[in-house]
Amino acid sequence: MDMWRKIIYYLSHWEDWHWFAKYIMIGPAWIWFCIKARSIWFFTPSNPGITFGGFLGETKRQIYQQLPPGSYPKSIYIHPSQDLNEITSNLSFPLVVKPNVGMMGMMFRKVDSLEHLYQYHAAMKVDYIVQKFIDYPLEVSVFYYRIPGEDKGHISGFIRKEFMEITGDGNSTIRELISKYPRAQFRLKELYAKHENKLDSKLKYREKYILSDALNLSRGGRLVNLNAEIDDRLLRVFDELSHRTNFYYGRYDIKCKSIEELKQGKNFSILEFNGCGGEAHHVYSGYSFIEACKILIQHWKVLYEISSRNRENGVQPWKYAAGSDFMVKARMHFNELTKLDQTFQFKPSPKEQFDDFVGVKDFPCIAAKAAMAKDQLHVMVCDHIACPKDDLAITQFIHSFVDEYRSSKKMYTSAIIIFKGPEQCSEEYFDTMMWQRLQGISGHDDHNWDHRVSNDPSDVDFSFSIKEEAFYIIGLHPGSSRKARQFRYPAIVFNPHEQFELLREANRYDTMKETVRKRDKVFSGSVNPMLADFGKSSEVYQYSGRVYDESWKCPFIQNNEKS
Repeated sequence: MDMWRKIIYYLSHWEDWHWFAKYIMIGPAWIWFCIKARSIWFFTPSNPGITFGGFLGETKRQIYQQLPPGSYPKSIYIHPSQDLNEITSNLSFPLVVKPNVGMMGMMFRKVDSLEHLYQYHAAMKVDYIVQKFIDYPLEVSVFYYRIPGEDKGHISGFIRKEFMEITGDGNSTIRELISKYPRAQFRLKELYAKHENKLDSKLKYREKYILSDALNLSRGGRLVNLNAEIDDRLLRVFDELSHRTNFYYGRYDIKCKSIEELKQGKNFSILEFNGCGGEAHHVYSGYSFIEACKILIQHWKVLYEISSRNRENGVQPWKYAAGSDFMVKARMHFNELTKLDQTFQFKPSPKEQFDDFVGVKDFPCIAAKAAMAKDQLHVMVCDHIACPKDDLAITQFIHSFVDEYRSSKKMYTSAIIIFKGPEQCSEEYFDTMMWQRLQGISGHDDHNWDHRVSNDPSDVDFSFSIKEEAFYIIGLHPGSSRKARQFRYPAIVFNPHEQFELLREANRYDTMKETVRKRDKVFSGSVNPMLADFGKSSEVYQYSGRVYDESWKCPFIQNNEKS
């Protein structure tokens, strides 16, 4: 974007100005209140139960402890040195994580997996909160104040928050969509860094992709004015909260099922209460800059009056030295969070990486692409492929997969076991380990062999079997000579053999086989030398992707107690 376009944009979007540019015009009014109160920290008595009045640096834990039980998300408070294993057994995803002392949505993240939680924990150097994700469809902000001694307060602003998100057109990459999105123009560096692993992915037509999980204006959120919805019922909800907590001035950020139910005092959850440092966000929902300045000065006047009343009641403002020291420490804390927020991103999970692996445009296996599109790839992540400790768990996972497959009979469905290690391996090593795992898994399976296939690896009718269900196995690993099998992690894919038979009965198998082979030749540069047509040789030669010589013998030994 050239300089003139940038200037024109900023002139017409004052809400995106730097905070100093927005407040320099009304700064003298703030100075006047400081002089009038004879204290630079005149505002600190405004909310007596919150450190520094909630101007900045207060802990969320302190605020949650004063709210009615059940009115805020279930929260677990974590110290960076804490062993995360102490709390992970009872967690269910998705979750929300955020610093205990935060600002402007920095390091707020939605967490969808245990692996991502561990990544966040490893990165955080300050106390943070793990919260239940509140799945209500609306997020709103209510700015409320009440003069001490008065029964009823006032709601001066009510807004709905909308995500900063892009919409797919079926052709453009996420990078291209971000670059064309007006609200992202001055945040490109930040957004490119945050979504680095997804920039080259394409969104489906009308598919939504959220660029920031935080709905703060500073994080790109859009604010919609709901002041027309303010009435006595809504006010009554926040009057009750104010009398219970002695929160006199600030902004509630809330998720709710509907505006009507919020007014009824049900089906809502308070995400945060921002004290006297909370902006009156409704000024960014359709007001001109001059109108916004008038509203902000009026709020400061109310803040001064509330602080003065509480001061008369014995709540003194902070001393200059104590307040200055607190501000310096808070700014240092926020500077650290800002640096971390600009660079931290979740590494994609093995499942996400597998989806990306299969999702490459020219990936040859169209059946795998179909399974991914239908969300029918069942993934289990284990530790090292050489370790037998997960064999029983894998067997149980495949048993559950078999039960689900038999009940649904959905085509194009697979179970994938992904191993975190080793990150590099030869074809010979992977081949050996793959057969060891298959041997171990079979050893834990107390069911008969699928009667439709042979249990002799040298037989042309052999297929691997678990819980009397035959499987065609595909091995993937980073050291494969075949590009189509070069997945970042070692993995074993279990494909129900019945699916191939159903395709054959429908006269679709040969067409799919030829399509896959042609695509593989283009993708990998040559035809897989170990491929053989059905019935000509045992399929064990195709499992790992390794090219065997004539002396190779399959190491798998079928348990003689099964038939």
